[in-house]
Amino acid sequence: MKIKNLVVCLAVLSACALFVSAQPQQYLLPQVGSGTYAGGSIRTTFILFNPTNGPIDVTIRLRNDAGNPMLVTIPSVGTTDEFGPFTLQKGETRILQTDGSGTLSAGSAFVEANGTLGVSAVFSLYDTQKNFLTEAGVGSAESLTDFVIPVDAAGSFNTGVALVNPGQADASVTYRLVDSNGQVVETQTATLGPRQHRARFVVGPGELFPNIGNFQGTLQVTSTQPLAAMTLRQNGAPLSYTTLPVVSKGTTGTSFNLPQVANGTDPAANLKMRTTFIVFNLAQTPANVDFQVRKPDGTAFPLSVTGKGNTNGTFSQNLPAGGSAFLQTDGSGPLSVGSAQISSNTPVGVSAIFTLYGGNDFLTEAGVGDSPTRTDFTLPVDVTGSFSTGVAFFNPGDAPVNVSVRLLDEAGNRLAESVPLELAPRSQVARFVSELFSGQTGLRGSLAVRSSGPIAAVTLRQNFPPLTYTTLPVVVGTSSGTLPPGTPLMVQSKVNLNAGSDLAVDAQLEPGFKISGVLGGRITRVERVFATNAAGEMFPGQMDHSTGRYEIVVRPGNYTLSTCYQPRKSGALNLPYVLYTDPSPVAVSTNVPRDLAVPDVTLQTLRGSVTGFEQLPANTGVSIAFGEPNGSASLIIPLAADGSYEGLVPPGSYTASLIVLGVSTPNQPKFGVYSLSAVPIVVAGTTGANFTIPARSNIHGKVRMADLSAAPINSVVSSLEPQLANLGKDVCNVPIADNLAAIDATGNYEMMLANGKSYQLALTVPQGSGIVHYATGRTIENLSGARVEDFLLPALPGAVTISGKVTNPEGVGLKGVTVTAETDKVTTDTTGIGFSSSTVTDDSGNYAISVLKGTEYRLKFTPAGQ
Repeated sequence: MKIKNLVVCLAVLSACALFVSAQPQQYLLPQVGSGTYAGGSIRTTFILFNPTNGPIDVTIRLRNDAGNPMLVTIPSVGTTDEFGPFTLQKGETRILQTDGSGTLSAGSAFVEANGTLGVSAVFSLYDTQKNFLTEAGVGSAESLTDFVIPVDAAGSFNTGVALVNPGQADASVTYRLVDSNGQVVETQTATLGPRQHRARFVVGPGELFPNIGNFQGTLQVTSTQPLAAMTLRQNGAPLSYTTLPVVSKGTTGTSFNLPQVANGTDPAANLKMRTTFIVFNLAQTPANVDFQVRKPDGTAFPLSVTGKGNTNGTFSQNLPAGGSAFLQTDGSGPLSVGSAQISSNTPVGVSAIFTLYGGNDFLTEAGVGDSPTRTDFTLPVDVTGSFSTGVAFFNPGDAPVNVSVRLLDEAGNRLAESVPLELAPRSQVARFVSELFSGQTGLRGSLAVRSSGPIAAVTLRQNFPPLTYTTLPVVVGTSSGTLPPGTPLMVQSKVNLNAGSDLAVDAQLEPGFKISGVLGGRITRVERVFATNAAGEMFPGQMDHSTGRYEIVVRPGNYTLSTCYQPRKSGALNLPYVLYTDPSPVAVSTNVPRDLAVPDVTLQTLRGSVTGFEQLPANTGVSIAFGEPNGSASLIIPLAADGSYEGLVPPGSYTASLIVLGVSTPNQPKFGVYSLSAVPIVVAGTTGANFTIPARSNIHGKVRMADLSAAPINSVVSSLEPQLANLGKDVCNVPIADNLAAIDATGNYEMMLANGKSYQLALTVPQGSGIVHYATGRTIENLSGARVEDFLLPALPGAVTISGKVTNPEGVGLKGVTVTAETDKVTTDTTGIGFSSSTVTDDSGNYAISVLKGTEYRLKFTPAGQ
């Protein structure tokens, strides 16, 4: 057979199938080919991928033009016309390539599966020395009885169509060639038997319409039996192929998205790109078609378009009934990609071709059809040898969306997840896999894409050298893939849970990635290491003090790394805690190694004395604490017997506080005085600062439950100065100078407080397996003497149980997960009552927590070891 009769194509991105339950399904590839011919050879690569979380059984059957078995050789499998059945596990990709041996033959492929599957084929053309020349891809096709394809047979171009009859009866096929004005030029009729295949160009000797030349319009095909079809656009010199869409005559679509267009010139590279917009009217009435072309940022894309002149990216085209138009940009202006939205008042077919030129010489091109919007979909990936895979996303909506991309290898193992992409309304972004996932090369597999809102997408497969493009299909659905052993799991939270009765709450912990490395530099001790994302969310890490290694589990995203540590200085005893934040952000899409070296820190001496501390009741220790208001440095120094102190801090402004532990009389575990001086202590060199402990007064009282019984043992009254509430204690070990008083067995307490200050009073009371937190709303303003503060807790509601199971992404129960439940809204007539409790999951991942009835509960699930 002649090589020109083999319809090699570039697949237009479209949904191959809707997600349904695992029922038998058949996917049709209207054109496959393999073998040698005088000028070289052709190979077909079958690409199958499973976008679900269950196994799928697959069989491929090949038929030649006559509908008989078509033998091909796949080196890893053998020589046969039937491959399978074989099973694709969740997220798995199978790529099978013929070796191009034997006499060239063409036909079709029937792919049978018991579930949703991604199916495509790539036809690669090689010269006689087996050097790659060009290729085109095709996705599975829908069976139709009445459809239209655009035809371009002008200049060096021609258009062909491949058909297969998947049924058991003869199909009578009518071809009507229609010009751009909607007028039928010529008609042909032929018969296509069961399982038979036919591929023909539209014009040229020996083709469908041998007497037609230099033509643009459409081919309308009707059949008495459903046919699967694909369309080829061929350029003669240099040889290049691309596909254009097959559109059902009965379609009702009037709004379309093209996620990738291109136009402009790169003088330095001597490259030019032009886009041809193709529209054809499917209705019996005239169509008015509107085009809006935008740059990646969503702004107008100025274009010069054939027949339209210079535009600001917005233009229109009128089409008569059955008419068509080919509108090409001229490639002027700076080179840029973008997107297009097309709308019509009647049903139309839409596609675009973006063509690359070297100067004014044609190099290659790729076609793209309308891309329906989706929120989850999967596409195949090949990043081996000279091949690369890319994807373009377009947000046609009015609200921003976040797009996450998961990279799975050929076996379905999760390799990486991209830093989430944010797409503003009407914006577009295009990335190659190597850009989304740095360092991920030499692999095949798939990308599982999820978006917070509907987006359109197209997939690009590129070869270089020689430079060729083709598109491959996207399939609705995503697989979580298989997690490699040792994959860390993320802490998960659930909020706004109402526990008015027993409540079942299951949790499936999502996988994360590790940022890990060694903390280096002049360090005495590391207090903590953590990562912070752009939203200010902190992710604490684990530290091995013996090796200096750290590990932080995070979601994909961009992070800054920080550590709170004590710098090392020879001979120094009282060293500060210092916060260091690495100025170089970390992009996380897979496990990331990152060593963190802290710089040398300049430390200044801070010394002085505290008078009056000898008048304090007996205690277990008195310290003076210094903290920067932003939490970037802190220091706690035990006072010497004479009340003196000396330590080292970085230059800065500090607030001084007093902390006394273990006061015996009254029974007060902690006594604190925040801000011993009226102004901050500024350290710019060796600095002296002396303080006096302020006069004190005691408050006392009784704490009783609603039934007038004493508060249970281990209950505590606390007081906090209001300005301490927002202090950065979670940043770098900044001390909190609060006050805690123990409640005795009879419900009595006594608390020593500094005069001249204001305090907020609260209660902490054990209740069952948890703790009641009572923000009493009681405030002491400017304390000046002893006073009585009694408390009567309101009646507490009954207990309910929150229970469930915690699993990993595979559905396996997780042992040792800490589950914490807390709320600030226990169901009572009094505001300010909260409750918290925690437990650990059992060997099967089950848990149960007894909590007080309440609303807006927050559950937190923390994996073991975090």
